Amino acid sequence: MEESGKKKNKKLIIIIIAAFALALAGSIVAAVLLGGKGDGETEAPVESTSASDDDTGKKDKKPDPVSMPYHLWDMESLPEDLIASGAALANSNENIFGNVEVKRADGKGLDGSAALGFYQIGTYSAGDMFMISGKVINKDGTNWENAEMLWFWVNGTDLNSPSRLDVMINGHYLPVGETYYTIDDNGQCAVAGQLEVGWGNTQVRARLRFNPGYEGWIGIPLEILESPTVFSSIQFHIGNSTILPGNTLYLDEFWLTDMYEVPDLPLESLLYSSITPAPVPSCVWDMEELPADLVESGDATNRAESLETAKVVTSLTSASGKGFGGTKALAWNQLDEFDNMNDYTVITKNLKGFAQGWKNAEMFWVWVNAADLTADGKLDIRINGNYMPIGESYYTVGSSGKVVRVGSIPKGYGNTTTIGRIPVKAGFQGWIGVETKIYQDVKCVSSFKLHFFKNINKNDKIYFDEFW
Repeated sequence: MEESGKKKNKKLIIIIIAAFALALAGSIVAAVLLGGKGDGETEAPVESTSASDDDTGKKDKKPDPVSMPYHLWDMESLPEDLIASGAALANSNENIFGNVEVKRADGKGLDGSAALGFYQIGTYSAGDMFMISGKVINKDGTNWENAEMLWFWVNGTDLNSPSRLDVMINGHYLPVGETYYTIDDNGQCAVAGQLEVGWGNTQVRARLRFNPGYEGWIGIPLEILESPTVFSSIQFHIGNSTILPGNTLYLDEFWLTDMYEVPDLPLESLLYSSITPAPVPSCVWDMEELPADLVESGDATNRAESLETAKVVTSLTSASGKGFGGTKALAWNQLDEFDNMNDYTVITKNLKGFAQGWKNAEMFWVWVNAADLTADGKLDIRINGNYMPIGESYYTVGSSGKVVRVGSIPKGYGNTTTIGRIPVKAGFQGWIGVETKIYQDVKCVSSFKLHFFKNINKNDKIYFDEFW
């Protein structure tokens, strides 16, 4: 009986050991499957980014390829503040960031809809970069296997200086020299230009350049962005070291299409502009509602005020009785000796009496009164950041009331080979005109730059009136 009991005990011990071994083996297998380290310490499973072939719901199923054309993103459901809501991630690196806000902008999108707005609230910083996940934008639109072009609409009517936009898809930047596209007046895909160097001495990385007032479509061939088949993220950066606080750039209506095809929208939407064109001919600014001082009113900035090495020696004010027919005029007042850094950028969006829409204009005219100048000088008027090129024609109105070509715009200064300025003689009173095509794009004039150059003496004044 004792021996028999011993055998039973041995059998019981064997059974217990076998059960323990099976349990241990099971835990090891489970640990391996779950990513455990096998020493009792386990890690949480990492969510797979690849698609699952089954339909169990345990993993995200890869979306089907989107069909072309495909409406990717329309901004109507954007939160008020994309950073605060977590919809966009701000890049934090060694550069200071926080000078740009990323917000929903109602009424600034295509056809007056909502837009994605980049608000410059401080000086430029290379650290102001923002990334948005593809799943946040459109979780059903991340499979781009069939896509060949990316389109989006740009509104630069609230820009007051030229700006550059950095767009990266899945971390791939725009390469220098590649062709990008826009939509022409017939609603067709058209070459916009070649991508320009983004900054400094980089020879590979490009940014899209927008002048103040630009409105229209940008089309980017996806092959220059490594033809992404799975869309994971888009990153934006407003890159321009001369950008001023108060600049805002708006984006809307992201679409995917076949090569050279455009978004599936009515022609009036493809050609939409938020600015109503002024009739031609018409006076687009008569100066009668000018503030007493344009800098104090916030309608203009003097570059010298932002430079430690420059001295403010001018003012830009209204002057009664100095305009065309004895009306009010815009006065450039030379308060001290000439300083080249004194030039003015006039912001037109809130300027009373100024009509921004010059789409139908072929000529730009301004009446000039140099009766209070004691020396000849040179006039520089830039529209939307674009200068008057050397060699282009300029005009006046003769005594018979006919347009007369004065000559070619001469070199503005020094060794420049591009920038021209128009000579103005002391005592001159009359009209100066140029063709609007020399300014490249005047569909919406959101700013112009005024500079009177070199040969101007202390207490001299020159007056401007009647923009036509």
